[in-house]
Amino acid sequence: MIIKLIIGLLHHKNKLYLFGGFNGSEWLNDFYALDLGSMYWERVEGRGTGLSPTPRFGFVAVVYEGRVVLFGGFDGRSWMKDMYEFDIGRGEWREVNPSGKVPSRRSCPSWCLYGNKVYVFGGFDGLRRMDDLYACDLDTYCWEEIVGTGEKPLPRYFHSAVVHDHRMFVFGGFNGSSRLNDLHSFNLSSRHWERVENIRC
Repeated sequence: MIIKLIIGLLHHKNKLYLFGGFNGSEWLNDFYALDLGSMYWERVEGRGTGLSPTPRFGFVAVVYEGRVVLFGGFDGRSWMKDMYEFDIGRGEWREVNPSGKVPSRRSCPSWCLYGNKVYVFGGFDGLRRMDDLYACDLDTYCWEEIVGTGEKPLPRYFHSAVVHDHRMFVFGGFNGSSRLNDLHSFNLSSRHWERVENIRC
């Protein structure tokens, strides 16, 4: 039985992948795959000499070109900004040494994949909630900080993001004192933020 608090479940071909998390007493770095045909869970053991990420939750994770890519998180003591990839075909972990302007240490940002880039917004570093936006090119592992125009969301973490029609939508989260239910969109072409007002059906 798998019982844990996680941020994110990954889909690749006919499997769902689940890494790390927190089970109420331990910070984890175990790795599982669920076969969607048989509905059978199996533990994924990395091969080769690469080390798997240390235990954590609240990290960013996406699947791109047959690789699980992971960034940051929290291990119960410290916030992280390290980066790893897992080659699904080879079954191997390796730590990535990214270039560019790498985001600061953080957990529980929102993130989404668009094209060959993962976009990471906000998060918490133990002292402050953030409202910054970064993109990482997953072909080169080069990070870029994006300074957009318009009305961006206030600092937050534990929020959600998704991409639709060239726009990234950011919803909700926690700012340290209040739980939020606002919705913002970021145009990935013009790099412009705007608040989306609630529309009643």
